[in-house]
Amino acid sequence: MKVQVPCSCYAAVPFEYDEVVDLEQNPEAANSIMSGSFMTVTCPKCGKLLHQEFPFALKHAGKKIDIFFLPERMRDDYLMGKSKYIHKKVDRIAIGFPELAEKLKIINEGLDDVVVEAAK
Repeated sequence: MKVQVPCSCYAAVPFEYDEVVDLEQNPEAANSIMSGSFMTVTCPKCGKLLHQEFPFALKHAGKKIDIFFLPERMRDDYLMGKSKYIHKKVDRIAIGFPELAEKLKIINEGLDDVVVEAAK
């Protein structure tokens, strides 16, 4: 999806992202999520690195990963049942990149993220 994101220098920066990220076709996406570089763009006017958060599905059929990502700014609406994404049929929801990175790390370690969450 193509969007324009605002920069603090008042530039409108073009940004394109996939609404479905398949880790089998794009294995480096997991590393960029965990490193914090996923969904970033540099403003061509001032050079500032802009971190973006847009909803997307993260999938990997072989590892049975089906996670729907929601930006942190949508947390309250989702938890109160007011989000347009509330009825999405997915295995997992991650709200914010830290939560998504944690889920990926848990899955990569061969653990069940539901059990880890329950233990917390």
